[in-house]
Amino acid sequence: MKRLAAVGCMFVLNACSSPKDAAVAADSAAPVEDTAPVEDTAPWLTYPEGPYGLKVGETFPNFSFKGYKDGKGEWTDISMIDYYDPDGTRGINGIYWVVSAQWCPPCREEAKILPGMLDRLYRPRGARFATAMIQDNKRNPATQLTVDQWLTAYKLNFDIVLDDEPQTLPSSGSVGLPYNYVINPRDMKVYRIIQGVNPDATTIPALSSMLTKNGAPPLATDAGTSADVGTSTDSGMATDAGAAPADAAAD
Repeated sequence: MKRLAAVGCMFVLNACSSPKDAAVAADSAAPVEDTAPVEDTAPWLTYPEGPYGLKVGETFPNFSFKGYKDGKGEWTDISMIDYYDPDGTRGINGIYWVVSAQWCPPCREEAKILPGMLDRLYRPRGARFATAMIQDNKRNPATQLTVDQWLTAYKLNFDIVLDDEPQTLPSSGSVGLPYNYVINPRDMKVYRIIQGVNPDATTIPALSSMLTKNGAPPLATDAGTSADVGTSTDSGMATDAGAAPADAAAD
């Protein structure tokens, strides 16, 4: 309607004025507003809708933390929306979110193997890893010092955040650490939950399955038949934190 109103006004001026006056009026006329819809060029700026929760099939909440991006640099803000990639344009095909505690021996075992596994198998396929530290060596809420010590000890090459409340661990039931989520970056839904760790693991089949589902190119060394890092569950039921069973879910 704005465009029609502007054109109509110019027509009246042309009809009632001299050619010279009409030229001046045309030059001084207000620019016509373009009312065409603007295409959303950054869809990841709007986090997906719920229902939100920490169970398989639920949308992982858009939590915010303080931490280190890529395990280096300044202490900064990190949010779950940083990993949201609804159409693949950000190059993120799968998220492996690790909940760890400094006192937890299985968490230490997992921390030893993840950096190499990421570089060798999963970063080239568009996977993002992140660790959330919830407690220190005395089972007190983690601090920035806890994060710094963990980062130094295991030389992590991926995001690590402070989750001292904690937000990313279920508030009820028996939970085994490390508590790992495979999250789909297309809709931020929890795809798989893996508890415990297998120190002999060479791949994470649930993550490999997610990457393939989202169109990531395969790697010859990522066969999907090796042991998983822990025990997968679709029900959210915990296993013993010290156990090191093979993956119970088929990928």
